[in-house]
Amino acid sequence: SLGQPVLAAPMSWEVVSGGSTAPIKASGFKVQSAKPHAVVTRTGWTAGTLKASVLSEYDYDGMTKVTLTVSPGSVDRLSLVIPINDGIAKYMHACGDALRYNYAGLAPAGEGRVWDSSKGNRTNIVGTFYPYIWLGGGERGLCWFADNDKDLVLDDKTPTIDLTRSNGVLTLRVHFITKPVQLDRTHTIVFGLQATPVKPMPEQPMNWRKWQFSKGIPGTLWNHTLGASLYYGCTSFDFYPRDGDFSIWDKISEARDTGKVDEDFVKRWIDGYGVKPGSDEWKYFDAHIRYTFRVIPSVLRKDNTFLVPYTNPRGIGFHAKEWPTFQDEWVNYAYFNREKSGGLAYEITPTRSFQDCALWYYKKMMTCFDGIYWDNIYMAGNADTVVGNAWVDDAGRNHPGMGLFAMRDLIKRTAIMFYEQGRPGQFIPHMTNTNIVPILSFANVNLDWEWQYGQRDFQDRFTPDLTVAETIGRQIGNVPLILAGGWYDSAAPDWARVMRTRLGVCLVHEIRVWDWQPAFEAELLKKLYDFGYGEKDCRVFNYWNEGNPVKVEGINAKTIAMSRGGKAVVVVTDYGEGGDAKVTLDLKALGMSSEVESKDLETGGAMEKVSSGVFRFSLKKHDYKVMVVE
Repeated sequence: SLGQPVLAAPMSWEVVSGGSTAPIKASGFKVQSAKPHAVVTRTGWTAGTLKASVLSEYDYDGMTKVTLTVSPGSVDRLSLVIPINDGIAKYMHACGDALRYNYAGLAPAGEGRVWDSSKGNRTNIVGTFYPYIWLGGGERGLCWFADNDKDLVLDDKTPTIDLTRSNGVLTLRVHFITKPVQLDRTHTIVFGLQATPVKPMPEQPMNWRKWQFSKGIPGTLWNHTLGASLYYGCTSFDFYPRDGDFSIWDKISEARDTGKVDEDFVKRWIDGYGVKPGSDEWKYFDAHIRYTFRVIPSVLRKDNTFLVPYTNPRGIGFHAKEWPTFQDEWVNYAYFNREKSGGLAYEITPTRSFQDCALWYYKKMMTCFDGIYWDNIYMAGNADTVVGNAWVDDAGRNHPGMGLFAMRDLIKRTAIMFYEQGRPGQFIPHMTNTNIVPILSFANVNLDWEWQYGQRDFQDRFTPDLTVAETIGRQIGNVPLILAGGWYDSAAPDWARVMRTRLGVCLVHEIRVWDWQPAFEAELLKKLYDFGYGEKDCRVFNYWNEGNPVKVEGINAKTIAMSRGGKAVVVVTDYGEGGDAKVTLDLKALGMSSEVESKDLETGGAMEKVSSGVFRFSLKKHDYKVMVVE
């Protein structure tokens, strides 16, 4: 939490028994074990006839896994109360077991109860359980999460999570028991807590602001991600190339070292698919393989580039040799036909045996690749009661696990493996609309916005509040990356203008785009890097933080400012209808004198100066202006 308190008061347990709140009596606190990478503590409490122990396991990314063990007794309600400083909790992100429907934006306004989890997205979740909520600012915050609702005692109406606001405190309550019950056995409840930011933004192999994707700008770290496993020789969502033939990975590595492509090998590899030359299927394989070898000259190892392969931890081809043995551990269904052909794209959970298998092949991928891309890392219901963390209640209902800890462990184990091998890596989860802190914390890039595709302006697709709560990556310490937006017809009359709206949104939020075009985007970014953006002595001011030195009147706008060596660059992006903008700069905060002028970085034209540090210009709807002030 950046050394500042997120909580307005300590968390507490709340027990109602016999119609009244029972006093809590703590029974001591003990550090059970302490290692450089993990700490385990134990405590306990009693309330009325209820007795509980609390085991907390702290991981080195700050994730705390809590096991609450409640002994038999009588209770009406059991809740965890988390009072959060309302001044910090400006934003909220709540996630169910899917994506593209999860709320991200401003924390609901008002006094009293302002939100509860009955309003949250859910697909296969049973009853009133809800698995994830985060509250905070552009960086600082706190999340609560659970993989399932096993041993919770819930009625069919009371939301599991609710938010109430009073006197500057936003209180998050998580309810574990919501109806009067005589517990006749021990109940074991597992959940997690994690504060943000998890870690600083990346500084290696260079400052994160110099990381670029599909744009070869001099002086930046360039990433090229292969967007499907077919590009590196697989035939489905496979762990390995066709027929287990790793020679294609050796040839990719060779070409990245020499800059030369073995064309005879490429032809032999394509012929190896055994399909009719010139057929649609042949053209499909040919296009993918030749694309990879065509781009290799732009991702040579000597040029400080990263080549990253697509993987899908929620998919598998039934031809995989591991499938017959492990399908019952990997598939999300309680029962599944023993299929031998075809595959699944969204119905797998990376359980422990899946992780073991994946990591064995990820290590072989180090032959030619520099990280891992994971598609589909959202939470999804898993009905398997053996390894999928599902359970069956007394009424016979199957309550699915969410796969949260499984997905977390896959990414964590991958990052650790690369570290142990002495290999820097880019770890890129595709997390559209699911900025789930414990899952993403061991990655270093977030890929968002496979969503709201079309030809609309980007300001109309995603609000700035959603962008801060979900997309900017600061809460986790991951570089924010988005997909291009689904419109690629550069000859269309309105295309360039819509791409300017995308660039304006990305500039003020420091978001990277997985797209090589338009040319004017790379040209402007190069000018910002020439100014010093991403250098240690370049200060950056984000609009969502306190102390923003830029004030805009006349239009609805968001800004970013950067200052270096007595000069400043200010980006103003319109989020409204455009109009005449009056921009007032805090020159002292920017480290500048009172006598400054401003010009347009793109056109070189002078801007009207109203007074010292105050400038005026017109801005079209959803357009942006880049001011150079000196």
